[in-house]
Amino acid sequence: MGSNLNTYPLNVALLMFVVSVGIAGCGASRAARGGGAENSAPVDASAEAEEMAPPPATAEQIRGVWVPGLVVELRTDGKAGGEQIRVVDADEHGVEVEFATIDADGGLVGEIQRRGFQWQELASHGLFPASLTVRERSMRDTPLGTLEGWTYRVSSATGEGETELFFADSMPGMPVLTRVRQPGGEVVETAQVYRCVEQAAWSCARE
Repeated sequence: MGSNLNTYPLNVALLMFVVSVGIAGCGASRAARGGGAENSAPVDASAEAEEMAPPPATAEQIRGVWVPGLVVELRTDGKAGGEQIRVVDADEHGVEVEFATIDADGGLVGEIQRRGFQWQELASHGLFPASLTVRERSMRDTPLGTLEGWTYRVSSATGEGETELFFADSMPGMPVLTRVRQPGGEVVETAQVYRCVEQAAWSCARE
């Protein structure tokens, strides 16, 4: 994934999950989380050979937080709605996740999509080429509060764009804040704006 930053998608804030499947074409079952090699995501040979910056989280750290019932809501500047992600099942091999598009009021738009992931697969989505990445400790103000973690600034292969991602220590698995600077200078920011653990419903009740 890190080797394709010159064409980095605007939904990069869903890095650990949505970017890897593009939301559409999901529908994998529990079997997709199995430990067999036939269920693993295709590996980019060029990315495998390239030296990578240290990842923001390990597979075990992600597994400890992405438990059944976790709901994360993301919003992108300039868009009326957003995205919701919900963990529906998990075991020692991996996790099953539902993705939904929501409107400005939080209502469901379209169909819920589902996909299974192995834990190591998710951790590998946080790998970026060391030659293009600046990584530093930071404290950031976010919609979820003031958080400490790692900020990654990843340049595109052409040097004409940059993606900044903030991964909070307490919320491993996907960036809390993402800022994408396009070659033309346009900046698009996506943020986690809400998260909770709720077993009984798709959306957690707001206070």
